[in-house]
Amino acid sequence: MFKVLIVDDEVTIREGLKAKIDWDALGFAICAEAADGEEALRAIETHEPDVVFTDIRMPVMDGLRLLKECAERFPHVKTVVLSGYDEFSYAQVALRYGAKDYLLKPIIRKELTGLLERIRREFEEQRRDPREGQAPSDWNEQTAHFLREQFLLDLVKGADRPFPEQIREHAARLGLDAYLADDAKVRFLVAEIRHESMYEPGGRRDDLLFLAFYYLVRELCQEWRRDAFVFHDPARRNMLHLIVGADEDERAVEAWADRTLQPAVRRYLKAECVVGIGSAVSGLGNLREGFQSSLYAWSLSPSGLKSGIILADRAMKDDPGFPPQTERKLATQLQNLDARAFEACLNELLGPELSFRSLAVRFLKILFVLETFCRRHELESPEIDRILLGMPDSVWQLQNGIRMKTLLADLAARAIRQVRETQASGGAEIVTAIKRYLHDNYASSDISLGLLAETFHVNPTYLSELFKKHTGETYTEYLMNLRIDKAKTLLKDPLLRVVDVSELTGFSNPNYFSIVFKKQTGMSPLEYRNRELGRDGNRSI
Repeated sequence: MFKVLIVDDEVTIREGLKAKIDWDALGFAICAEAADGEEALRAIETHEPDVVFTDIRMPVMDGLRLLKECAERFPHVKTVVLSGYDEFSYAQVALRYGAKDYLLKPIIRKELTGLLERIRREFEEQRRDPREGQAPSDWNEQTAHFLREQFLLDLVKGADRPFPEQIREHAARLGLDAYLADDAKVRFLVAEIRHESMYEPGGRRDDLLFLAFYYLVRELCQEWRRDAFVFHDPARRNMLHLIVGADEDERAVEAWADRTLQPAVRRYLKAECVVGIGSAVSGLGNLREGFQSSLYAWSLSPSGLKSGIILADRAMKDDPGFPPQTERKLATQLQNLDARAFEACLNELLGPELSFRSLAVRFLKILFVLETFCRRHELESPEIDRILLGMPDSVWQLQNGIRMKTLLADLAARAIRQVRETQASGGAEIVTAIKRYLHDNYASSDISLGLLAETFHVNPTYLSELFKKHTGETYTEYLMNLRIDKAKTLLKDPLLRVVDVSELTGFSNPNYFSIVFKKQTGMSPLEYRNRELGRDGNRSI
């Protein structure tokens, strides 16, 4: 039986955690409790726990300081952070101090059970071979979930990379490859929480309420289907997105939303929930279309404090909008900075003979094309954000196709003008955007000149010359120097293995990483670490 110490300044939280699961059945026993970090350190010395669960915000000594003390004084103790503060920076610090995982309150029973099972297996492996379990494990579950959310969001919002095989490889590393298989059918859902506080004068999103909504939906999804995954777009408040395998028809999904999701939101959160159910799609190239269909279904919901379920297949039965080739035509016109051709296409697509519902479908699809164009060129698009955040009311307020055409043409003209101004600046803003992209994505091993050229819609040769002109380095030299600088910082963390540093800085081959690092610094990664940490150069890590 492995011993557990629970640290939290709130008695109700400690009691709730103890009652959450059957600890004994999982091979764990709670040996002590503490209300702050100092009390916890005394309890560790007295009771010698194997695992410590700790809150972040506590009086006297907070959880991060406790983690640091544990890493230095009790390195054999595994630590887990439990916090209601949804800030990734806390997770990064916690991981740096050796936390095994970072779980947000309210704790989901399945996540806690799964974590304890993993910890128990590591203890058992370490008992069989003391060398096992000393190195930090792969991504903790909270970090992995965050990365999966970002990956899916990038795909469905148009930031997908131009090389399908590389996308699939990245999806496989994150455990999302089943969604991207050519023969795999998936369906997207939108779930929006509506609470009376949002309809009061000056009402805005209650972040704690939304956090509770997020974890409630995640837990319900895990209980419903193993292939259901929840992700969130910060640009769309009060709203969650779900992706699920489409091996069942829409009626089964509708029944779950009606009989499980909406009643749970009413019961536990005292709120209403609107659900938009998208069309089933298959293949990497159709994910965005499936995602957009769920948003379209949601946009047809009545406004106000009222639940509802809208299915895209039924709503779009009479008019599916327009085919993918028309969407590509619109995107090409924007990429060519041809505002006149774009406006002419609007006149064809938003004709007076269409019903308002058909106009709404097409308006929303065109708006997504514009949003993607702005994202790829890193343009501010407050008007587009305002329309999307104000859905469905913002569409209904336009009233007719003429207003829709005028608004879309104006948004396109402004975006195209911004891109032209950027290009007229001699390319400095493009280079700045590329540098920012490299700083955000240096850990990706598949960055290439072709990928950058495709992402920023610039000829590869021109991009290479432009980058060298403004930085004095080729993009390859710049990226390599950036990765080595990041590696130097990570190597100062004794909790990371050299092979981990290699992967975290975008080197798929640890041997190649060592060669490049020594060429750049004159010493191997291990020599550099030992020098920085003041260790004996013969000591292995």
